[in-house]
Amino acid sequence: MLRSCTILSASALVMATPASAADQVVSAPAGAAGDVALVIARQMGVSIVIADPVVASRRVPAMRGKLSPRQAVEKLARAADARAVAAGESGWRLVSASARRPRAIVPRARPHPAPAPLVLPQPEKE
Repeated sequence: MLRSCTILSASALVMATPASAADQVVSAPAGAAGDVALVIARQMGVSIVIADPVVASRRVPAMRGKLSPRQAVEKLARAADARAVAAGESGWRLVSASARRPRAIVPRARPHPAPAPLVLPQPEKE
């Protein structure tokens, strides 16, 4: 658990440098999406943030080839069952593809319990 938190922090701290849209050679080993994101971010000079530990721990295959930074991040996202969301010119966030937008929580109206019967004391007979 500590390792994945460290990896997430490290991948979040990769400083983005101006990334060219030109294809670059990518060579990342298979492993956890968080580890692969860190390798790709360093090789491409981009920032990739994975805040969800479930997504960061998903196993992804090795990535090799000549890709643009966007293609590399999108390929990683697909392999991790995630979506790549652009965050600036050279940064991305990977979010779970199955994550739904949070809905507003509306409290259900509770039926009021029936009022207790009102019992009045009987007047004493004389």
